Amino acid sequence: MEKKPKFLQKEEIEKLLDNSNGLYPVLYTFLKTGLRKSELINLKWKDIDFKRKYITVESKEDWRTKTGNTREIPITDDLVEILNKLPRTSGYVFLNSNSRKYGFHLTKRVKRLAKSIGISDMIVHTLRHTFISHLVMNGGRSTSTIIFLRKVCSIIIAQENPWLTRPPLFIYHWYLLVNPFQSRERLFPFRAIFFSLIFFAQGIISLSIFFTAARALSTKFAS
Repeated sequence: MEKKPKFLQKEEIEKLLDNSNGLYPVLYTFLKTGLRKSELINLKWKDIDFKRKYITVESKEDWRTKTGNTREIPITDDLVEILNKLPRTSGYVFLNSNSRKYGFHLTKRVKRLAKSIGISDMIVHTLRHTFISHLVMNGGRSTSTIIFLRKVCSIIIAQENPWLTRPPLFIYHWYLLVNPFQSRERLFPFRAIFFSLIFFAQGIISLSIFFTAARALSTKFAS
């Protein structure tokens, strides 16, 4: 049976942040952006546009993004406030206790923290799944949230599936609602099924239009 991606419940997020032991800005940024670990530790101040409220993820001389592409991620006001409070003693945004850029040992530190407060099987990537899941569950109905969600979701899906340049809407919804099936709230499975069926139907219609257009072009060239 395929294992669904794990995400943290609200109380687990609060517990993690309350016991962050100096990792609060790092964890909060993960939870508010859905950044990958390598993207966060290689984030530089020049990559943050505080006026437009965007983070630019791009390759550096000593590091390359997963796809090699550059992209922008919108950030919220509360994250802007937290980032503005960090010391700017280096070109990199996040520094360890030795005032150096975080290394890949950040994974062990996050897992150790999670284990110490009773959150099992958590890895840094769990925070990525948590971000997108809670974005949907905690306010996906407003127009502004939907726009924000579509922007971020398109970024995540395109990065994890480079062959998808413009994912159809039903793929967005499949990705976003696979997690609420694990929610302790009984309402979400029914919402997930209902909306997934709607967007799946939209996907079928899109494919039908595509094949109809392809058939028409084929007939035109054949004649």
